[in-house]
Amino acid sequence: MSNLIPSLEMFKLCFGEHTQTEATPQSKENYSNFESNCTFPAQHSMSDTAFPANAPFNVASDSGLSSGISFSAACSNKAASNNDSWDNPWRNCSSCLTSIWNDFDNKHCMRHLRKVGNRWYLKMPNGDDIPALEMENTNPRVINLHPDGSFDAFGFDATYNDQKHEIVVVYEDLIRHRVQHYFPDYHRHPACAEQYFILALFHSLQECGMPQVIQIPQRAGWQEADGKAYYASGEAVTPKLERFCAKDVLVRKRIPTQLSLTEAAKALAIHLPAHWKYKLLLAISVTSILLYFYEKAGLAPDQAFFIETKSDSQAKPVKALLQNRSYETCNSVSITACRTKLRQELDYSNDCMTIFDDHSYVEAKKTRDAGVQVILEDLLHSSGSKYQARHLTAIVTDNIGNYSAELPAYFITMNDCPDIRNANDLRQSVGIFESALIRHLENSDPKENLITRMLPKTVLFKQNTMNSEFFMTIRMLMTTVEILWEYGLISNIEKSEISRFLTDNHYDGPTADLAVCNEFKQVLSAAFCDRQIHVVNQTELPYYRPGEYNLILDDKFVNLEARTLERRLMMRMNTTKKRNKLLHALQNCGKLHANNGLKRNIDVELSSGDSMTVSVYSFPKTLLTAQARAKADMIKYWNFLFPISNLPAGFLPITSFGKELVAGRVITDTRLAAESIFCSGQTRSGKTHYLINQALIRALNEYRVIFIDQTGACPREEVERLCLKMTGNDNVVDKYFSFWEIGEKGLPVDILSLENCSNLTSKKNRLASVLSVGARLTGEVQLQVLRSRMKTAAAAIEANQIQSLAGVPDFFDDSDPAQADIKGRLEEVFEDLKGLPTHHQNWGEFLAMQKPITIISTAEDGIRKSSALFDMLLANLYTYKQLHQEEKILVIIDEIMDFSLNKDDPIDTILRKGGKHGLSLLLASQEFSAEKDRLSKLIESCGLLVFFRPQDVAPDSIAKQIGVNKSLIASLNEHEFILKGGLFNRQQKRNSKTAIKGKAVDLQQFFST
Repeated sequence: MSNLIPSLEMFKLCFGEHTQTEATPQSKENYSNFESNCTFPAQHSMSDTAFPANAPFNVASDSGLSSGISFSAACSNKAASNNDSWDNPWRNCSSCLTSIWNDFDNKHCMRHLRKVGNRWYLKMPNGDDIPALEMENTNPRVINLHPDGSFDAFGFDATYNDQKHEIVVVYEDLIRHRVQHYFPDYHRHPACAEQYFILALFHSLQECGMPQVIQIPQRAGWQEADGKAYYASGEAVTPKLERFCAKDVLVRKRIPTQLSLTEAAKALAIHLPAHWKYKLLLAISVTSILLYFYEKAGLAPDQAFFIETKSDSQAKPVKALLQNRSYETCNSVSITACRTKLRQELDYSNDCMTIFDDHSYVEAKKTRDAGVQVILEDLLHSSGSKYQARHLTAIVTDNIGNYSAELPAYFITMNDCPDIRNANDLRQSVGIFESALIRHLENSDPKENLITRMLPKTVLFKQNTMNSEFFMTIRMLMTTVEILWEYGLISNIEKSEISRFLTDNHYDGPTADLAVCNEFKQVLSAAFCDRQIHVVNQTELPYYRPGEYNLILDDKFVNLEARTLERRLMMRMNTTKKRNKLLHALQNCGKLHANNGLKRNIDVELSSGDSMTVSVYSFPKTLLTAQARAKADMIKYWNFLFPISNLPAGFLPITSFGKELVAGRVITDTRLAAESIFCSGQTRSGKTHYLINQALIRALNEYRVIFIDQTGACPREEVERLCLKMTGNDNVVDKYFSFWEIGEKGLPVDILSLENCSNLTSKKNRLASVLSVGARLTGEVQLQVLRSRMKTAAAAIEANQIQSLAGVPDFFDDSDPAQADIKGRLEEVFEDLKGLPTHHQNWGEFLAMQKPITIISTAEDGIRKSSALFDMLLANLYTYKQLHQEEKILVIIDEIMDFSLNKDDPIDTILRKGGKHGLSLLLASQEFSAEKDRLSKLIESCGLLVFFRPQDVAPDSIAKQIGVNKSLIASLNEHEFILKGGLFNRQQKRNSKTAIKGKAVDLQQFFST
């Protein structure tokens, strides 16, 4: 019986691996004796649709088994009938062949033929012998044997004219004896009639022995024979057998490769995009090839995949990763095609991906839903299809919002993934890897292989009530991910990302309206950036141009006229072509601002002082992409932006806009009060970086900068790090910074100096102004007590009886409770100053010996005490500046909430009056207040407000304060801020109020090495 069973070698012969070894005839008897010489074991009984147990493939012919049902399963399900035994097809086939031979033999007497070697001769009436057949025939085979004994074709190898030929005669021609045309280059003797050539051929074939059976798979993909797995695909099918092959097999194309799986993985890693979503797509594609093995483990697909791409160019690499039916093309069927075409695509995709395209508009809901219904029926095995192919299904769409979140599917948006340009190289390398994987698994035991070895690694993914609807897809994908991880194609981090995505099974994708909004955002931003529309300001340059396709910018919105929307944007939309559909989608998503139906009226300037009213559609600026929003800001604030290489006279950069442009203030000789800056932001938002940045800018503009660091946040090491990062120059700190530690060097100036005090009253008031903030005195009674003692203290200072602050408390009477209280407070502040040197110099003398920026700090053991000392230093500095206004000084204070913020205290006084004396403040705090408290009043006195990423409780107050959207405040990244205040306007030629988003000024050009 083994001689009648097709072998793997015969499969190779059929599929192109032709050897020169001839098949040894198994019997010299005629086919009339075929049945008597053969026995058929009873255990081979099958249903009419089956074929030999160890056939290379166990997928049936046109009426055959469903994909995935093994031979043993078919046996167990058959009806145990004697008429269904496996010998019936062979008996019928032998009868058929015998009938073919004998029928022709009866018509043409055999006695006219005789054989000599491999030649058959015909005896002519005159007694001459002429050649009837000059060829050697070997390897007879029946192609696709049917249960009734018929077959698709009869094949054999024929050697004539010194060449070997593969001859395949279709069944209909064989039974009608029409075979001559299968030998077009065989030259028959002119005296030999065709019937004698055929008679000799038939007898030659009879002598070849019993034919072998070749069952060509009717499905592509994995098959099982002899307990081993084999893969059917079209690249190995010989041209002679293509007509007997199913379309599914012919279409399936693998890329030939001799690389091992490890080598192919290394080659693929070069072209594989480094993003976990692309790796997930690769896992999906590989899983679809391995479905046969997962089916053996009881796993089958329970989810489809909806994949959203942001452009056609991004769809190419997506399809390159997914398309494994044929690596020659990435063609796919539209989801809106007819149901018959969709079902055909699903039925003829076995052990591979079925990919559908969706570029339909929102309005094409009916046809799109019909297509999705076909996919769902296939997924749920309720389509009623004759075949149930193994595959995973993916829909590649540009509008994922067209689909319900309730569908049994994973929704993957690729909008946040990088674009890939080498789609062809990627497709080739993916094809080679998957071909190497197939070759690695061929001839393997379906129950013991690479997949079964990896399955235990995903045993933690157990089925439960929460994941029952998608458990099997997760288990398969994560097992595939483990395989890809083992071969170095997926990292640990990417594996975790994929696991999180699959386990959450969370789809928070857009609705149809939101999908329309998202596309409009991209279309509007692209038209903006590509200059397809003319961008103007509502007021100031660039002005509105009647008749142009304008986009009008104001503080909060981008505004479009109907003609601009219709003729410049709608034509680029894919989700919808209807303007009303777009506008209502934007309105439903809160992206349309209107007060007159869907529109509103705004006034626009045609030139300075000349305006007109236009009707527009208004959208929030957040509808623009980050790139477009940056360009919009550049146009909106163009009058405030100046190139670093060409700054106006007296210009101080406050914020940068990109690398080349800055905005800032022009400081003239006219002293203005509101020159100070207030910064607010949470920890690590970039405040300290900005403070150092502004200190360097002021130093470059001939300011003296005093940086008060009472928290120890700016040690030399940190300043060096920040300066190197900002300037790229490691010599900046040595050139521009001095460091003064009060805990080591004492107070930098003589706070008790009575310089330029002309009388006792002025001396008394100066001492009282300094010591009152040191003692943190409140109320008029305490101040009167302090002033009453300052007369005596002033005399002692002039008599050199008091040489340092530590001696001041001695002039208070302990027996007086009020004086004792003040004395105690002063002693607490002055305690750490005992033993430190006293420097009898004023601020001018001190700063003259320092570098342009002086950081004054204290030990961190007593913040309250150090802030009191700094308050006294500030009071003394203000007194000094009243008399010495020639030099501009900026004082920077971080975390001002520890300082005294009361009315008429040093900070309040400097904010209100310091500008006219050349003294300004740069204040920073984590807190912000819009209430009527001391902090809010201080903020009101600042000319510029800089808001970094705020505390959680602050966005509402800050947004209200500066008049911007709260989401813009909350979305600030590190080092980004919103600045509000007076900035120099080139058109108005003065500082005018505005609000602008920016970052610290890029100092690389100012400090080139």
